[in-house]
Amino acid sequence: MNPPALTPMQLFPTFIACAAALLRDAETRPLVPAWSIALAQLPALAIWLHTRCGWLGFRKQSAIKQDTSLPALVLIAGAALAAYRRSIDPWTVIVAVYLGGSAFAEWASRWHDSIEANMDRPREVLARIRLPWVCWLVILIIVLSLPLSTKSSVPDYRHNFLHHVLNCALASTSSACLMGISPYSFSEDFSLFGQSLLILTTQAVGMALAAAGLSIARPFLARRLTLKTIWLWMIGLQVVATAALSPAWFSDDATSTPARIGWSIVYASDAIWNAGYTLRTNGLADYLTNPLIFTVITTLAIIGSLGMPIVLDLILPRRQQETTSAWKPWKRLPNWEAGVAFALLLGIATLLFLFETRGFLPDNVAPSRPFDLGSSQVPMREVTDHAPRWRMAVFLSATLRSAGIQSIPLVEGAISWPSYAVMLAGMLIGGTAMGVAGGFRTTALVLGAICLFHPRRMWNDAENAVRRRTLRRLILLVATDLLIAVSGILLMCLTTAGTAHEWIFDPVAAVSSVGLTTSLSLHLTWIGRLVMIGLMIVGLWVPLIVWSKIAADFASLPNTPLPRAHKP
Repeated sequence: MNPPALTPMQLFPTFIACAAALLRDAETRPLVPAWSIALAQLPALAIWLHTRCGWLGFRKQSAIKQDTSLPALVLIAGAALAAYRRSIDPWTVIVAVYLGGSAFAEWASRWHDSIEANMDRPREVLARIRLPWVCWLVILIIVLSLPLSTKSSVPDYRHNFLHHVLNCALASTSSACLMGISPYSFSEDFSLFGQSLLILTTQAVGMALAAAGLSIARPFLARRLTLKTIWLWMIGLQVVATAALSPAWFSDDATSTPARIGWSIVYASDAIWNAGYTLRTNGLADYLTNPLIFTVITTLAIIGSLGMPIVLDLILPRRQQETTSAWKPWKRLPNWEAGVAFALLLGIATLLFLFETRGFLPDNVAPSRPFDLGSSQVPMREVTDHAPRWRMAVFLSATLRSAGIQSIPLVEGAISWPSYAVMLAGMLIGGTAMGVAGGFRTTALVLGAICLFHPRRMWNDAENAVRRRTLRRLILLVATDLLIAVSGILLMCLTTAGTAHEWIFDPVAAVSSVGLTTSLSLHLTWIGRLVMIGLMIVGLWVPLIVWSKIAADFASLPNTPLPRAHKP
């Protein structure tokens, strides 16, 4: 049973307590006296200990009895660490983490229950995600703009404060949209706190969008999966991947065990939640020859773009009542989605491999390169051996419609024009509506084919009405997505200096939530940054809104069996 809802009297002092602890510079030194931080935290600490533990007076009858050993252990550990360090600062940090973590955990528990209770109503689920997403984004922009989140040499608060805030806003929006690009280098410019904040955002938003994906998938699945099952599988896969990847990194990149674990967490999170943060300028290019890293990251990226509901629906054994339930035409969707995903993976990889093989196409299909890329940036066309070039093509194909994880240079001259066109098409199509990838979704193609070509006699009158509405919405979705991309390209041309190669690629990647860039994001004007932020937000939410309406239509249909003669 959940604890009672958090009251404003708890929330406001807790917010003050956490905000006071965040007033630090890049070296984590407090910007105000540590005793004043502790003083600001006392009201919140007193309220929590009274309302949740009953330590400071009688327990309210409406309060739910909780184990008091955790807060006691936290406070004792904080006091011991403060005494050991001879500073009150560790106490203030531990108290802030405890208060903020408790508030978030209690809210998340209630939010999960409300989402699970409305899982058969996709539009309601999306509505319950929207406001927390906006609030999280605003808070993330503010916190990421603080000195604590970046290295001391990065921001210039006196002369370029607006520039710094816009860069943080772009990075925050990118993380909240599961894109993963930033004007600041993820590994070199953000502090450990800033990096942790961005990865935490990727995890939280990924779990929220997985909830939306499950609600959209429910009408098309043979199994009745729960949100807890989806989350446990996705978190479990990350834990296994982190353990498997940790020994595989080069010692020059990850010099210690914590660094190896950190690298593994970043890339496992990137792959399964379809974000694109990288810890090196050339991404994973030097690691694709490692079978373990290649297999783990590629597999997680495919699962993230296909959607855990579809994966579990196909691989888990079904109960008797699920195998004998009424068959409907749209119940074929998971199988078709898996087939289309595999066909796209293989088809795009083959095209990229052929187009980037010297001699297959005329030399004039590749634009001239304006500058030397350096030894760390190796285009696919310059990889002479077929085996490594095929691995790069498969990896790019797997991440193109999902995470991105930029591992090849994409500046003008690095890829041929046919490969450029294939990449644009792949990003616009995206993953499935049941996963966490972007684009207008491959589900538009699969469900459109089911609605268009499946015999009408297999649909009753109510189902045929849904079928017609679905076809109209799918056409509108594809047209709207293309219109947003074209509008973004035009706005980028008007606001930022660049080439046609850059103006087209980066807006399409932003609309599709794919973490790839031609480096245009590094020299955007302030208007260009706002345009890119808008493209990421619109590109994420417009398809989700349309898909929630489509899924709600199918969820409203009664699950009645077809006449015997019409069963396949």
